[in-house]
Amino acid sequence: MRVPDALRIGEEGMGFIHMMERLVQERVGAAVSNTAHAAQILDETIEYVKQRTAFGQAVGSFQHNKFKVAEPADDDRRHAGVRRPVRARARPRRACRRRTPRRRSGGARRCRTTSSTSACRLYGGYGYMNEYRVARAWRDARVTKIWAGSNEIMKEAHRPGPRAVRGLQGKVALVTGASRGIGFAAAERLVAEGARVAITARKAEPLAAAVEALGGPDVAIGVAGRADDAAHRDEVLARVTEAFGPLDLLVNNTGINPAYGPLADLDLDVARKITETNVVSTLAWTQASLRAGLADGGAVVNVSSIAGLQPAPGIAFYGVTKAALIQAHRVAGDRARPGRAGQRGGPGGGEDPVRAGALRARRGGCRQPLPAAAPRPAGRRGRGHRVPAVGRREWITGQTLVLDGGITRSGGLG
Repeated sequence: MRVPDALRIGEEGMGFIHMMERLVQERVGAAVSNTAHAAQILDETIEYVKQRTAFGQAVGSFQHNKFKVAEPADDDRRHAGVRRPVRARARPRRACRRRTPRRRSGGARRCRTTSSTSACRLYGGYGYMNEYRVARAWRDARVTKIWAGSNEIMKEAHRPGPRAVRGLQGKVALVTGASRGIGFAAAERLVAEGARVAITARKAEPLAAAVEALGGPDVAIGVAGRADDAAHRDEVLARVTEAFGPLDLLVNNTGINPAYGPLADLDLDVARKITETNVVSTLAWTQASLRAGLADGGAVVNVSSIAGLQPAPGIAFYGVTKAALIQAHRVAGDRARPGRAGQRGGPGGGEDPVRAGALRARRGGCRQPLPAAAPRPAGRRGRGHRVPAVGRREWITGQTLVLDGGITRSGGLG
């Protein structure tokens, strides 16, 4: 059946998403209905076992049957609180948490099913005869398993680990240094949660491949250039605004470390280059984004390193610049509302190009023990997708979030 465009609700191709967004209200309605049915059949069953006799006494007086009545009665009292999320949904802009209707719906469904099953058994053979309402109630309860998300979908909803909840639907993000590694993982997570992203990197070819992997131009664009180039920054911000609209989130991920060795031997021009890219350009990206209209309530996430928290042999000056970035973010956070100067991640032991480059460095013909070889209480190397929990920034401002698998707690990088 074809539906005219005039009768279409929402955007084309987004039907399932729209349905899931409104599933919360359906679940609340299902929870209310299931709870009411469970309460009614329980009341009828209690009256029945009081009147029905066996061996000269009411069947409800037998200890086993008392327990069978008490169990669904306890469930019914516990799920009677479903009225609270109903009131919350009725108030504008005061909706209950999304998880509450899901739990209420699943719990009320189980309550109705167990109540009707127990009632059937207490009725004896009559409980399976359609002439008695309890039999029809038991049959009707079975179909509730596929209402407002089946039992199997409920299990999926409660599964551990990250999942796409579309919590950033309609948001616009910019991630620098995102053709691979942590930057690409951040962009990938943002797209999975419904955001549209612009990504940058120095080389056009890997950047184009990253855009394609993210889903193509409908959800991502890439602009190649140097992070410390003012013209490049202006071009990126103009293109992202033209393609997707005002910016909501900036992730400053670009960082370099072209030199390995002690500070005493570091070339000063190299030191200036590292500082320009890791510190000054991060500040420049933030200032340019604010001038370009970073949306009110938007966030800035600066990706630093645990080398900025503790001395890191061989990449000491890289750590100096990351320490400066941490302090700059703290200063910015003091003057920002929650979300404006958002979060700052301090990943450690992850699979990023700077650390990989340090691992490949040779000194005197031998591979040196480097920070990436530090003990990991988490028992594994960090991977990019574990780092970028970006965009979740309510009541967070100017904070340092250390994501290192416990390296800094177990002896550090030395």
